[in-house]
Amino acid sequence: MTINIDSHYALDLLRQEVRGHEDYVYDEKENSFCHYIKDDRPSCLIGRALHQAGVPIYVLTKLDELGAISQASTVEHLAVNHVHMTAEAQRVFSVAQDLQDADRPWGNALAAAHNTYARLCENEEAVSA
Repeated sequence: MTINIDSHYALDLLRQEVRGHEDYVYDEKENSFCHYIKDDRPSCLIGRALHQAGVPIYVLTKLDELGAISQASTVEHLAVNHVHMTAEAQRVFSVAQDLQDADRPWGNALAAAHNTYARLCENEEAVSA
């Protein structure tokens, strides 16, 4: 099974995860890095969103085992496991990840991701006009 994540789907996944947890501040970090999986369950906002999209626990666990790797390496690992993400989806997730890692509430991370999504849509409209 292949999982395709574009910017719209990425934002929708984040919305679903944040709903009811807008004030939550992720505090499971070690050495300033979040964990996709903790106690065999999705942990950080992006890990939870990816799992909701259908990414198996073992794939997310492997990302944690690889440690703090680059976004390109993360995307490559996901692609090997049949998870394909557009560059725009990566931007949406990255903005949310950055705010979460800066100890901001998930609601703020979602708002920033939404703003990024809106700018991406504006740019797309300008290009197609």
